[in-house]
Amino acid sequence: GVNNTNMHPDLRDHFAGILAVPMPQSTQGSTNNCASTCSYLYDDGAADEDSGHGTHVSGSVLGDGTTSSGAIVGAAPEARLLFQAIEIEVNWVSAPTCSGCTNPGFYFVGIPDDLGDLMEMAAENNSLVHTNSWGSNAAGAYTTSSAQADTAAMNHANMSILFAAGNEGEDSTLNGEIDLDSIGSPATAKNVFTVGASENDRLTLPTSGSTFNTPVWGASDYGSPISTDTQAGQPEGMAAFSSRGPTHDLRLKPDFSAPGTWILSSSSRSTSSNGWLEYDSDYVYMGGTSMATPLTAGATAALLQHLKTNVGHDDPSSALVKAIFAAGATDMVGQYSSNTNGAGEA
Repeated sequence: GVNNTNMHPDLRDHFAGILAVPMPQSTQGSTNNCASTCSYLYDDGAADEDSGHGTHVSGSVLGDGTTSSGAIVGAAPEARLLFQAIEIEVNWVSAPTCSGCTNPGFYFVGIPDDLGDLMEMAAENNSLVHTNSWGSNAAGAYTTSSAQADTAAMNHANMSILFAAGNEGEDSTLNGEIDLDSIGSPATAKNVFTVGASENDRLTLPTSGSTFNTPVWGASDYGSPISTDTQAGQPEGMAAFSSRGPTHDLRLKPDFSAPGTWILSSSSRSTSSNGWLEYDSDYVYMGGTSMATPLTAGATAALLQHLKTNVGHDDPSSALVKAIFAAGATDMVGQYSSNTNGAGEA
């Protein structure tokens, strides 16, 4: 929350700023974002007190490995970070309308009415990569938020804007194939980088103590052969939970996939949450398209540095970066001897 001696050492030297984005007036006293009527419990600032999610994804972008003597580092360990905290601890004045809302609770009610405001803040800081490990379940629909993200991408053509595809992948019929058309919003936007989660290539996983108890996808949610598959070890296959395309208007999404299971990164010092599994007091395993997106953001920063420093491209556009990623990416062949349930292709 504050870049002082309590900040994780892997991040301490990298901040351009830490912003606690306030709740927009339209959210206060409305039904927006699950609220009937809400007010601040207190100004909780930018401290990562709930899940440690923001600290973890930050480490995946640019953690420099100070605490681990260089063993655990992000994709762009010398990058700079402007952190925008949109999660706020809220006290509902009247009963909220959404299931699972507690009083008080932590919610993404700092999201502005126009997502472009977030990108504008970043542009004023000269940020060139804007990574977003959040979204809502839109089941492939192009929403107002998607349109706002596209407008922001147009207004800031040299800023690569990334969104996590979502974790809505499910095998509703338990036939061993993940259903299509589950991309979230704003990830359905056309001109952002939508990132899905592939399996990490870790071959050795913990066998106890994790949120999933055993590191297989499990028969309660998935049919064979997904049910008995380990959650990592096959980077040619999608993570079972990763949202799939196409979108409602039949565009191919996600644009790219990156490792999103059993990702080891920095642990928040303001929370007791252990993610998927605590590694030690400084690092924790987590998983999700949220984890795949910052790894891609770090790769984006590294590519931008290459284009500027080695190629002499003064102001590479996000369209150029996306094209280079698309041309240089490797087609996933899937797993389970099938390209439909492994890589999620139609």
